[in-house]
This record gives sequence, structure tokens and C-alpha cells, in this order.
Amino acid sequence: MPVPKPVDALQLAFAEAMAFFQAKDIVDPEAWSELDDKAKRRAFSVAGVTKANVLGDAWKAIDRALSKGTTFEDFKKEIGPKLEQTWSGSVANPSWRMETIFRTNVQSAYSAGRWQVTMDPDIVQIRPYRMFDAVMDSRVSAVCEACDGTTLPADDPWWNGHLPPCHHACRSGFISLSKEQAVVTKKKPEIASSEGFGLPPDLEPVKPGASLPAAIAQAIPA
Repeated sequence: MPVPKPVDALQLAFAEAMAFFQAKDIVDPEAWSELDDKAKRRAFSVAGVTKANVLGDAWKAIDRALSKGTTFEDFKKEIGPKLEQTWSGSVANPSWRMETIFRTNVQSAYSAGRWQVTMDPDIVQIRPYRMFDAVMDSRVSAVCEACDGTTLPADDPWWNGHLPPCHHACRSGFISLSKEQAVVTKKKPEIASSEGFGLPPDLEPVKPGASLPAAIAQAIPA
């Protein structure tokens, strides 16, 4: 009898990350501003972009980054000219705005994927702790620098406000740990995430793409 191959939790997280992003509604900025925080996490929008076809193209570019591993430079080359034309000079630093769009959406999806996988009861049983993992370089934000290395049980309420991403263009993530690996943090960082960030994705099983508006769904290949 063949020995079954072990399940790769990282691959599962990538699959869940793609499903999380693909289930997002595409909405224009005005509609997005009226949503509550929970609904905003399930929506995709680009500030200053109201054209459905441009929003759809930006959505597809992010989806390709998740499914095929394309880079920010690929994203910028693919969608940058359309965004700059749409913004018509109203954005002071288009390159930085594009990087914010790219990194916020990609990191949110990856974090949601990891969250869903690590919340599985079987995973929690063997890896019941999480460690906040920031990129500690000259670009690290104050909140991520303060939270880096924080290690707490996966069900600790602290994670309800500090689950990466913690702000726009956040590069932080989290690592699940076993009881033997974890060195539990005694004093939790009190610094807050930016408004609307740091919250669990509150995932629900949704067929990828099922909730997209018809006009935009037509522009997105199955």
C-alpha cells in the first residue's frame, strides 16, 4: 500500500489565499467608503478609479500575482499605464500608490490563507501558537517594529487587532509554532494597527468569483 504524501500547509495557505481574493466583490471607491470594516475586507477597490474595466484589469493583475507568482514590477508594467491615465495626474506618487495597492492586496490574501489553515482544529492542536514576523529594515513601520517577535496562543484576543497586514503596504506576516517552539511574550505590545487593519479575515466558504458584479465578471476569465 503506497504511503500517502504529507499535506503541505503552505500550499494549502496559497490555495486559500487565492480563494479569499477571488471571492472579493469589486466596487468603486464611493461604494467602498460606505462599507463597514468587515465588508471592506471582502471587497476590492482602487482609490480614484471608477471605470469598471480598469478595476477589473487591476483585479486580474493581483489574481495573477497570487496564482502565478508575478512580481510588483510585473503588476506595474501591466496595469500602471491604465492607472496613471485614469488618475490623470491627481496622484502625487503613482508608483508608491501602485505598490500600496499591490502589497496590501497580496499580503491580505496570504495572511487570510495562513489564518484559515492555521485555525484548522488539527493544526491548532499541534501548532497552537503564533509569532508576529516583521521585516526589520529601514522601511519597517512603528507598529510592526513594536510587534515583531510577539508570540501568543493562536486564540489570544491580541490577534484580533494585530493580525497582519497592520497598515497599507504592510510586509509583515505570522508564523505558527508548536508548544515546544514558542517562547510566550509576557507583555503584549499596546500599539494599535491602522484603522481597518489587523483584523481576522472572518472567512466564509465562497465559490471563487461567485459574488462579482456581472459587468466585471465578464471581463475576468474563468
